[in-house]
Amino acid sequence: MDPVIDLESGGTTSEEDAPPKEIVSESQQSRKLFGGVWNGFLGIDGSARGLDAVNNSCNSPASSVDDNGEFRGQESVGLLEKRLDVEKPKKKGSKKPPKPPRPPKGPLLDAADQKLVREISELAMLKRARAERMKALKKMKASKTSSSSSSCSSVFAMVVTVLFCLMLILPDRTVVFDVEGTLLRSTNTFHYFMLVALEGGALFRVLLLLLLYPLICFVNEEVGVRVMVMVTFFGMRRSGFRFGRSVLPKHFLDDVGLEGFEVLREAKGRVGVSCLPEEMVEGFLREYMEVEVVVCRRLKVVGGFYVGLMEGDHGRGRGLGLSGVGLGDVAWVGSSKKAALHHVFTQCKRRPKPLIFHDGRIAFKAEPLPTLAILIWVPFSLLLSLFRIHVALFVPYNLSIPIFAFTGMKWRLKNPNQNQTNDLKGQGQLYVCNHRTLLDPIYVSASLNGGGVRAVVYSVSRFSELIAPIKTVMLTRDREEDRRRMESELRSGRGLVVCPEGTTCREPFLLRFSPLFAELTEEVVPVAIKVHVSTFYGTTAGGFKSLDPVFMLMNPFTSYKVEFLEKVKTTTGGGSSIDAANHVQGVIGRALGFECTSLTRKDKYMILAGKSGK
Repeated sequence: MDPVIDLESGGTTSEEDAPPKEIVSESQQSRKLFGGVWNGFLGIDGSARGLDAVNNSCNSPASSVDDNGEFRGQESVGLLEKRLDVEKPKKKGSKKPPKPPRPPKGPLLDAADQKLVREISELAMLKRARAERMKALKKMKASKTSSSSSSCSSVFAMVVTVLFCLMLILPDRTVVFDVEGTLLRSTNTFHYFMLVALEGGALFRVLLLLLLYPLICFVNEEVGVRVMVMVTFFGMRRSGFRFGRSVLPKHFLDDVGLEGFEVLREAKGRVGVSCLPEEMVEGFLREYMEVEVVVCRRLKVVGGFYVGLMEGDHGRGRGLGLSGVGLGDVAWVGSSKKAALHHVFTQCKRRPKPLIFHDGRIAFKAEPLPTLAILIWVPFSLLLSLFRIHVALFVPYNLSIPIFAFTGMKWRLKNPNQNQTNDLKGQGQLYVCNHRTLLDPIYVSASLNGGGVRAVVYSVSRFSELIAPIKTVMLTRDREEDRRRMESELRSGRGLVVCPEGTTCREPFLLRFSPLFAELTEEVVPVAIKVHVSTFYGTTAGGFKSLDPVFMLMNPFTSYKVEFLEKVKTTTGGGSSIDAANHVQGVIGRALGFECTSLTRKDKYMILAGKSGK
């Protein structure tokens, strides 16, 4: 049996001489081992010894084991020290770490690859430059927006201040003002000339104005006006030109700025100076702005036709001839053509004189782009109008209404079923409605699902009568004859739709009601009608009345509101038929929010067409 060497005592032991070993668990052994390491040093064989044991072993006689089995402790200690010295870690940083090996060089690029790499790098540089430019543009735009908003607020404050000062000093003065620079919100007069060309029905003039519009924008104001006058008026008959009083005032009033109007209202006298021809602007200024003197140029006439030229100098600011007017001190207001001073103006709803009648077919502002769009739309609108007419003639009411709605004709109906029967046995119901277009009786009849209702009409063209989907009763303007015809229809049990105004009115006003309907029956059903069109007006006073339904059906979008009101007794209070007619007019006016007037058909045609309308 091999001897066991004890390094501490230097002796030998054997397994037989050793005391019996105690069974120790792994956890207890590990705790003893860590405890020994904490209290002293760990032996080479894994046994822990204290500091005193190490010192005793160092001071004990050297012991070692030679080839014959004898122990030599001194030599073993030396070997231990050498081994510890060898296992000591070397200090880092004594030598620089070697550089990593370089990757192997790839194959050289040929000319095509080098060209591709250059192109890719150039594209990357261009993309980076573009991104930088976009950032710079965004910053510039943001700075401009902030500066423009601040400038707008400052301009608005300046305008308000100037207007306030003018209102303080103008009550005792005569104001000389520039129409385009002070009164109107837009300084561009192109759409007024385009409106005259469209209403005149000359397609060549319209197309030429559209082609010349870029040139008109680049030249000065005077040259632009002369070009538009030549294109619009050359060869036009003087006797047939009434657009200055019947058509243009509506569009001028829509463009009046509230700020300029307030200044003019405070003045004692008003003198308007305009670059437009007198035939275009005089009627609007005198009749609706109450301007005493209008300073502008007239158009030259040769043989009863305009030649497209204007007489004399412009006259802006000179030669006004105010010495003989007797309007007191004179003050000049504005003449600024800067857009920054005009886009802050608000639309004026108040007018010295209300506009009740106006003529013409065009219901939109004739700017270049809308005009071009309408020219493209006209062929399609004619087809749409024919389609709608065929639907109204040959399709039943319950099917035609959804078709009309699908094609853009909106319809709102209110209280349609409460007044369909007459309390008087054996007599038809009389429906009294305000007159907006020729389609009014048709919409009333459609609201009643047909119902055998007929329309009472006057001076309707033969073409309009042929395409009407309901029967019509033509009046003769002979009171007794008209009364006999209407009574005959009511006795037969058929309902009648009558428009007592006798003519249409586009604005929110009601004309005087003829009292004849109040003499026919003891009760009537008032019907309130409101109409909105998008492109064309379906009525005219000076044009071809046979085309009224065609233009109405050419609109891409229309809106009709029909409201049946409570029945009204015509014999209540023992009043006359005139009082009953005025009462029905007031009921319809209150339902619509319209103003009741005493104007008649004759007044309308005298204002718009210069004739009585008979």
